[in-house]
Amino acid sequence: RPDLEVFAAKHGINIVAVDQIIAYRRRTERLVVRGATTRIPTEYGELTVHGYEDVITHATHVALVWGDVSGDEPVLVRVHSECLTGDVFGSERCDCRGQLHKAMTILAAEGRGVLVYLRGFESHEFGRHEVTETIREEGGDDRVWREHGLGAQILQDLGVRRMRLMSNTSASFAALGGFGLEIVERVPLITPVVDDDRTDDISGLLGGA
Repeated sequence: RPDLEVFAAKHGINIVAVDQIIAYRRRTERLVVRGATTRIPTEYGELTVHGYEDVITHATHVALVWGDVSGDEPVLVRVHSECLTGDVFGSERCDCRGQLHKAMTILAAEGRGVLVYLRGFESHEFGRHEVTETIREEGGDDRVWREHGLGAQILQDLGVRRMRLMSNTSASFAALGGFGLEIVERVPLITPVVDDDRTDDISGLLGGA
């Protein structure tokens, strides 16, 4: 890259990095298509549920909606990456299940908001989404672009423009501005602390890296 910058400066040529191309495509190309919509009764109220197909991987993501989320009033939002062992089986090696159900409890009490459940992102250390997301944000990993891009386009499609984002990360999420989304408040998810001695990387059980 340093040699390329010298060459570009000498000949008056602009440089476009691969991550910039990825970012542009995430903002300008549709990554998800809305499919079926239904209403389901849950312990967190009766929800409107929308299915979204990822046009690249064909994974199905889900948006759970409480109330009317359109308009300029900030919407309470949680974007949660799938964690099978935590969310479904209640693994105590992570706090994913706790965060998921805490978010749904808060959304039910609010009576208005969205929980976007992103599937197909399990291939990393189980349950440590909040920690690894911050690391990936700092490192510019393509994965964070995919997660942010998918979540942002789903929220866009639902009519969300301004958000009160439920998140414990220190990531800036600056890229969301490219999708026309504004974070007006960070809402922390306070859950019981997970014992770090029990957070071994067991992702290989499901074919994770």
